[in-house]
Amino acid sequence: MRPPGVRTPGERRPRRRRPRGTRTGHLRRALGLWRGEPFPQLAASPGAWSDPRLLRELRQLAHEDCLEAEMSLRRPTELVPELRQLVEDEPLSERLRALLMRALVLAGETAAALAVFQDTRETLVTALGVEPGRELRELHGSILRDEVPRPPLPAGGDTAEATTAALDGPGAESDPWTPPRQLPRDLPDFVGRDEVLSRLLAHVPSARAVPVLAITGGPGTGKTALAVHAAHHLVPRFPDGQLYLNLGGGTERPVPPEDALAALLRNLGVTDACVPGGLEQRAAAYRSRLAGRRVLVVLDDAADVDQVTPLLPGTAGSAVLVTGRRRLPTLPADFSSVLGPFTPEESLRFLAQLLGAQRVEDEPEAAARLVELCGGLPLGIRIMLSRLETRRHWSLASLVTRMRDERRVLDEFDAGHLSVRASFTLSYTGLGAAERVLFRRFPLTTARELAPWALGALAGTGTPDDPLDHLILSHLVEPAEGPHERYRMHDLVRAFAAERCAEADGLVEEAASEARTAFRRLFDTVHALIDAAHRRLPTPGGWPPPSGTPPAWRSAAVPAELAEDPMSWLVEEVPTLVPTLVRGCELGWAAASLDAAERLAPFLGFRHRMDETHRLYGAVASGLTGDDRLLARARFGLAQSEVMAGRLDSASVLLDGSVRLLENTDDHDALAHTLVLASFCHTHHQDFDVAERLVKRALRVAETTRDRHALVRSLRQWGNVRLKRGDDRTAVHLLDRALRLVEGHEEPDLEAMVLNTLSNALIGLGELDRADRLCHRAVALLDVLEQPVGRAYVRVAQVVIRAERGDHLASLALAQDLLTTFRQFGDQRGEAYVRHRMALAELALGRSARAVPLLRAAAALYQALHMPAKVVEVRSTLDSLTPR
Repeated sequence: MRPPGVRTPGERRPRRRRPRGTRTGHLRRALGLWRGEPFPQLAASPGAWSDPRLLRELRQLAHEDCLEAEMSLRRPTELVPELRQLVEDEPLSERLRALLMRALVLAGETAAALAVFQDTRETLVTALGVEPGRELRELHGSILRDEVPRPPLPAGGDTAEATTAALDGPGAESDPWTPPRQLPRDLPDFVGRDEVLSRLLAHVPSARAVPVLAITGGPGTGKTALAVHAAHHLVPRFPDGQLYLNLGGGTERPVPPEDALAALLRNLGVTDACVPGGLEQRAAAYRSRLAGRRVLVVLDDAADVDQVTPLLPGTAGSAVLVTGRRRLPTLPADFSSVLGPFTPEESLRFLAQLLGAQRVEDEPEAAARLVELCGGLPLGIRIMLSRLETRRHWSLASLVTRMRDERRVLDEFDAGHLSVRASFTLSYTGLGAAERVLFRRFPLTTARELAPWALGALAGTGTPDDPLDHLILSHLVEPAEGPHERYRMHDLVRAFAAERCAEADGLVEEAASEARTAFRRLFDTVHALIDAAHRRLPTPGGWPPPSGTPPAWRSAAVPAELAEDPMSWLVEEVPTLVPTLVRGCELGWAAASLDAAERLAPFLGFRHRMDETHRLYGAVASGLTGDDRLLARARFGLAQSEVMAGRLDSASVLLDGSVRLLENTDDHDALAHTLVLASFCHTHHQDFDVAERLVKRALRVAETTRDRHALVRSLRQWGNVRLKRGDDRTAVHLLDRALRLVEGHEEPDLEAMVLNTLSNALIGLGELDRADRLCHRAVALLDVLEQPVGRAYVRVAQVVIRAERGDHLASLALAQDLLTTFRQFGDQRGEAYVRHRMALAELALGRSARAVPLLRAAAALYQALHMPAKVVEVRSTLDSLTPR
């Protein structure tokens, strides 16, 4: 027999699988050979050994390498005392402190790890005047986000015996397969995502397939929590183990796929010596290791498809669950879900689960507002809970109050180990330069949704398709709902972007800042596009022509939607256009804003956009100084908004002031239109003498300047005054003259106004058939303009025509329809007229009980609108119905 260990000649040495602790065993034995100081006998002869520090540094490096390797082989608690002693001996070693922080986290002492970082920072600042290095800062951020990778358990189990054997150097063969159990702890308070979870679980069939399940979403939406929760549900289906690996996709340096494969192979029991060298070889070894087994692989925070693809198993049996901040559109996934914020209901459920149902029930309004301010982000809600846990004397309402300041809102979402800002920073640092510029300039306007043309103006890139695609993939902006291409940003992401903009581009209020330059570019683009729309729309009937000059604009750059349908484009874009012009007034560009506002007048008037008109012209009037002509035009616009709302008394005050300002200028267009509108207001207050004097003056101005548009408006208003004074025949004469001047000039709004007033005069003369025909013509014109309020006023005349013909039921039915329109647009004057006509129809039908509440409502509206003659008329009717 051959003695043990003796080989015959030519016999090859058996290939031995090296235990994973071989390297650490060698290092431990090497460190054990160290005795005291190097070459103490030469200490007195500096020429012989001048620098013993080199050996001490090499020993410390070996010691650190040993501890780092042992992190996956020993219980972390076993390493903490040794690391604390080393940190005490070498307080400026950032690597030792990083190792201590990792060991504390793995031992479940997160707070202690964060305390080490704080002590490190204070030590370095005090001793050297520097902040901790990037590696230590990144580790600190990973701890805050609970993203510190968990090392695999040693082959053979997590026992002291296995650890000792591994550290003792070469030994017996390692266990060929020990199922890894690496899933992080499931959250006991996991709430919501029920529908997504059920669909995800349904895509993991019992058959031996290889499903790939992808969960992506913006920062703080709970991707990892959902993935871990789902993975724990799936544990029984994967008896051969569960792998978990954080791919660092949100960091500046995502884990390369070859390093990820090396980590996965080690987690599957492959020793360092047996891990192949290249990407393809490692991928092949990984697929071979999983072949024929049922293993669930959780790949958290993936950077992109190129990083994930080599990590997919090659044969049936296993499954892969991937999460990522970026969309993974080309990943061959069987299931893909984009996580958005919680719904309000899910948010309240989550808050109640964390905080306690009773506390939420005690302050329901504050709870609803709190989750709204959190934007439905699970991370944000969890941080709010952390703050409330440490400040139990705070009410929910008090916390809501603290969060109202948008400039400090992210400070409230910082609870030490949890931070919304830190989560967003990871995504932001992963962007390229162009994407960062586009991202941080999004909040320069208060508009909540922006179209590509607006984003391109802010970024200064023209067409921002490529950087916009990257932001969408990163879930930092999202497509808005609706048929048009628009994008929105979560409120908390928006607050973060505003911080980055102030930091990188300065403030819009600063004269030479990049932010101001970017916003001015958007402002000029808004001005030019409004002009492009203005040129494609009919002339509005009640507004003077613009007097300013818009910036030049290349026709090729006009959005296709604007060129095809300017009115629909304005409907979609007015939430961007108006805030931009208002902000321009605040920045000193009120004159340009006024010109843009006057070019927007067709849209504002046709669509009865009362609130936008008031806000825009109010900002212009506040921003103008030293120019009476422009100020008068701004007040005219404000008066138009008051007329839209039915507040003719306040409109009269504004118009009288505008007339006084314009008398000293040569702006005859504005003067004529202002006099006409002032006459209209005085007519409704029964000030007929003043009204007629004003409109005759307007007519003289129009005749002097030969302004046909102003002439038509003046004749129409003069006819309206004569109509209200009971002189129907003179009114018809004036209005027929106005109609001849406007017909054939493609001014449908003004023509419809003349037709409406003429039909009312004809009703007074009893010419009901012609009046009805003119009403139908006016309605057809206004239908083309999609002008619902103007159309409703024309149909009021048809209500009267039906009543005059004795068809009171038809009159009442039409009036009821018109009431809905006037109320929808907040037109109290129209509402008062219609309620009055409905009451008269009810009286004609003998239903006085129904008429009384309608008359009372009409009287209250007339009273609020300062229309005393109508109040007297209605109350007289009421008195006749009240028994004495």
